[in-house]
Amino acid sequence: MSVSKIESLPNEILLHLFEKYINGVDIFVAFINKLNHRFDGLINQCQQIHFDFRSIRKNDFYSCLILLSNYIDKIKTINLSEKDTPGAIDAFLFKFPSLKIFNKIRQFNIDFDSRTVDKDRIHRFFCSLPNTNLSILSIKLQNASQFDISNFITGSILSLTTLKHLHLDIDSYSQLWNLQKLSKTNIEYLTIIGYGCTWNDFQYICLNSPGLKYVNVRIVDKLSNYSRSSIDKNIHIPPLLKLHTVIVHFIDRYTQVTWNMLVKYFEVMPNLMKLEMINSSDRFFNGNDWQILFETSLQKLIYFTLKILAVRLSQYSLDTILHTSKCFESQFWIEKKNFHILIIMCNSSEDAILNYQPIDYRKHKFDSGFEMNIETGTVQFWSVTNHSINNNQSITNLRISSKEPLSEDNFYFPNVTCLQLDLVNLSLIEWIQKYIDLSKVKELIISELEMNLNMINSLLLFTKNVSSLQIIFNQFINQQVISLQTNNNIKRLYISPRNFQNQNKFQDKYIRYVASLFPFVEHLKIDTIDFEIIPIIYISFPYLSSLALRFVNYYWPIDNVMNQQQWEKQLRYTTKLTFKCSGEWLTIWINETEFKESYK
Repeated sequence: MSVSKIESLPNEILLHLFEKYINGVDIFVAFINKLNHRFDGLINQCQQIHFDFRSIRKNDFYSCLILLSNYIDKIKTINLSEKDTPGAIDAFLFKFPSLKIFNKIRQFNIDFDSRTVDKDRIHRFFCSLPNTNLSILSIKLQNASQFDISNFITGSILSLTTLKHLHLDIDSYSQLWNLQKLSKTNIEYLTIIGYGCTWNDFQYICLNSPGLKYVNVRIVDKLSNYSRSSIDKNIHIPPLLKLHTVIVHFIDRYTQVTWNMLVKYFEVMPNLMKLEMINSSDRFFNGNDWQILFETSLQKLIYFTLKILAVRLSQYSLDTILHTSKCFESQFWIEKKNFHILIIMCNSSEDAILNYQPIDYRKHKFDSGFEMNIETGTVQFWSVTNHSINNNQSITNLRISSKEPLSEDNFYFPNVTCLQLDLVNLSLIEWIQKYIDLSKVKELIISELEMNLNMINSLLLFTKNVSSLQIIFNQFINQQVISLQTNNNIKRLYISPRNFQNQNKFQDKYIRYVASLFPFVEHLKIDTIDFEIIPIIYISFPYLSSLALRFVNYYWPIDNVMNQQQWEKQLRYTTKLTFKCSGEWLTIWINETEFKESYK
């Protein structure tokens, strides 16, 4: 909506939009200090403003930092991330070293890499959390082993009396919790993913969080690569009467948690309505045991899903599962239309779905030492009841290939947001039109097209709400003569050569051609080692906010931290650019002033 159209709205509607729906960044950039006294007055009347600094343009970010102090008592939400904005969190913490100053803040979300932020600043910032009235807190931390966050979890965070929603995505354990001394919390909605937590950690949280309503956790046995936690069997959890949803994912194949432990745990949640169990072994796969549990302790359960990820199953375990599965074919399970028992075979538990097929366990060996006979990313699916096979509501990442037989069963995927297509042909396009709600797709990955076919236009036409596109660079160039249509919806673009061994230079004319197809790209990723293309990229993409370049071990030896740090220091000195390195990627936060200084 244009500013002129917004100006035609009455004040009451504008206030409602400012307080509920419009990002504070957009409010500041569009209206503050624009000589419009009406909007200045309305913004001053706002009781709450929500700021999302993720993927923001650098100039806009620093403009907001300057103005933010004047609206401290109106800020209710702050989202910070360094995904596309390297240096943003350090800059924010330098300006606002404590969250206490935001006396109205209720929600705070932060996503950072411990290697790219000042540890003293982030330490002081976390120490300020107990002095706030946060209700919702989300922390995503990469390289957590280099930053001890354990004291903040048990002290600053879980001690917050106002905290109701806690989401933790931390990539290492590093003696994270130490929860034996945990006092009572008021947590109602808990999510612990990333590396996860131990069963003991989970028990201590439940023991001290009687108001829990929703739980989603990943359970690990190992504290590190060298130690394994021992189960504390003397923890007695009081009834969790408010708990209505539990999602538990057991990561380790040889978990120490037994069926009796699970039963003891489920017995204290009599009002549970939704349960999802994800396991990496054949434990907990006895239909009779589950039926008894449901009939005696979980009588209010409405939705149940049991998933076995067969990526690490031995042939013996798979044979056992297929034999045991007959107990799920009784009348009890057939009548439970919302109870789903799934076996998913793949060669990586993190891969998206590729295709559904009946499992032929005789063809696939999954013990260590056996070579896998399935494509990378392939997932094979098996369900013990007919109605389970249509349980696709939760699938948001879908990978399809014309190399595999496309099922003609009555599948439908209504909630796919990320779609990856391998070896696209007309048959594959017809299949996805029939079996996928393409209006929900936001991210499209095209890994390969059949030669001499103009299908990019068709794919982008059918997936009209896609804002993120990944495609092989050669496919653009090969289809120049077809005159691809300009697409104004793509904000995030990732282009790569066909393989990393042939990283030819991206010629200026090709960069301009791609920019003409996607003129409103804000975040660009390119597999290249050529710094000389940065000026033409900056000129060709006028809305560019961040640029990521992939170096594939070219400029620095990844395993030599000292050399990498020296290389980064030299690059910052010579280019004046703000960037961060993560693995093989270097991400630059685009700024006009810095760019002109670096490329005079």
